[in-house]
Amino acid sequence: MQVQLHYVRHFALLASIALLLGLSAAWRARAGIDVAFASYGALHACAVTASLRAHADLWRRLVFVAAAALISVSATQVGLEVFSLVYRSDVIASQFAIAVSSLLGAFAYALLLRSVLNFKLSVAALAWLPAICTLAALAAFLIGGLTSVGLWVATAWWLAYSGSLWFADRDGIESPQ
Repeated sequence: MQVQLHYVRHFALLASIALLLGLSAAWRARAGIDVAFASYGALHACAVTASLRAHADLWRRLVFVAAAALISVSATQVGLEVFSLVYRSDVIASQFAIAVSSLLGAFAYALLLRSVLNFKLSVAALAWLPAICTLAALAAFLIGGLTSVGLWVATAWWLAYSGSLWFADRDGIESPQ
């Protein structure tokens, strides 16, 4: 199997995007949670499409980016609904909402990668990849606290997701091309 992404380029793009987002705190505060998380999803998807080794049609790339933004905002909305349903304390409800959002978003994103970009992901990867993203998002929440949930969680999720893609793709890295 051939490696599916240029991982050095991909992680460099993610680091650059995270840095720019970190510097744009005022914009993110005014944008609201839906716009912020739609942007986070679209930006990660742009980093994926800009790092693809195999050619993908422009329309597939555009569909992927738009659908990733929709998945990100939808998963966030599900998390907010979960938060309102299980509200017992800020921390416990927030952790549970982040876990649900991360898990559902990562699974939907994996299905999107497979269906739109024909990314090779095993059935096993469809199970462990969302779990890794969920753990990373919860760890980011614990580090960042309630006041800075958005960017901390999104960046940790990106790194966990992309690191998991690299791990799932490692057979292609080890084999001659």
